[in-house]
Amino acid sequence: MKYRSPFRFAERTYWNVRSRGRLPDRFLEEGQGVIHIGANKGQERFEYAHYGLKVTWVEPVPDIFSELESNLADFPNQTAYNCLIGARDGIKYQFHISDNEGASSSILEPNKQIPGHWDKVGFSRSIELESISLPTFIRINGIEMS
Repeated sequence: MKYRSPFRFAERTYWNVRSRGRLPDRFLEEGQGVIHIGANKGQERFEYAHYGLKVTWVEPVPDIFSELESNLADFPNQTAYNCLIGARDGIKYQFHISDNEGASSSILEPNKQIPGHWDKVGFSRSIELESISLPTFIRINGIEMS
């Protein structure tokens, strides 16, 4: 049996998504739900609703989270949580908030050496956030993973 790297699969999936401009339909058709980490304003909410998916949105930036909650008001199967998912519980991070409506925000230090699109993204502020691991998040919020 030939070894297939999960990275290669992820890379092919990424380029498929990028070229089509949307999520691959078969993943959404076969799934029952989505945990969308880095929700921003919930731009994909209509597509998820089209497939009848139960969606758990996670957005760490408080003011963007407020917009997300408002955007999800008409989607009863979609719930938003304001927290930072990380590798471990209780780690404090400086979370760098990007000027492109928070879409490129990250715990990583902004890197001005990356050529292309990303050199146009500014980071004018940061906030301190404490992480929660995905397993802990799932457990304390009673999210069904079947």
